[in-house]
Amino acid sequence: MADRQMEYGSCLWFLSVGFLIALVFTWNGRKWIQREEEEKIHLKEYIEQIGNVIRDPVVRMFLLTEIATGVYGTILRFIPLLAIAREIEISVFLKYTAVFTVINCICSLFLTLITDRLDKKWVYLFDVGFDILSVALFLIPTGNFWFMAGYCISLLKDMFAPVSFGYLYDCVEVCQGDKNAPVVLGVIESFSNMLNIMFPLVIGALWMKFFNGILVGCSVLLALVVAMGAVVFPGSKITGAD
Repeated sequence: MADRQMEYGSCLWFLSVGFLIALVFTWNGRKWIQREEEEKIHLKEYIEQIGNVIRDPVVRMFLLTEIATGVYGTILRFIPLLAIAREIEISVFLKYTAVFTVINCICSLFLTLITDRLDKKWVYLFDVGFDILSVALFLIPTGNFWFMAGYCISLLKDMFAPVSFGYLYDCVEVCQGDKNAPVVLGVIESFSNMLNIMFPLVIGALWMKFFNGILVGCSVLLALVVAMGAVVFPGSKITGAD
């Protein structure tokens, strides 16, 4: 009789433990399902945010600017090939790069202080349009002086980079608000990274035969961005929107 009671007790104990284990798994399963549903809702909201961001004309203008500056930035990586074809030593490029790196650091500091009191929009557009001059100098078929002048100008324009970044963040914060700012920057940076993969492959395949056409096309694209940006981009004197 005592043995039978012990067997019943053991069965009840195992049933109780099994019930508790099933209860724990059921509870965790509900939490997992709830978490999965919340993640789906969050993903849906994030996709909707991306769609709203892309519909913003200012954001689309920044994406178009990324295309133009991405083409120009890729071209600069192939410029040493033109230098070698013109029998210019690469060591000359390195010397100019070192000198203009120091100049850019000094000039960008003063330029940042000055433009804090001015409209960054026009500095940003000048930064983009400034590339047209160096591309035009690269197109001059004779004379290494003009070629090196174009290279020096391409180095000198880096002084505008802090102001351009500042203008981008001003536009993102004011036009989209703090809530959407990470989404806007994510879209722009993702688009830029995608272009950085595509453009070297495409331009590299076409460079040897069509480099003049690529330079001309880049100049036209940069000029188009400057003209459109003058209309679409807002002024950075937007402190009143706070």
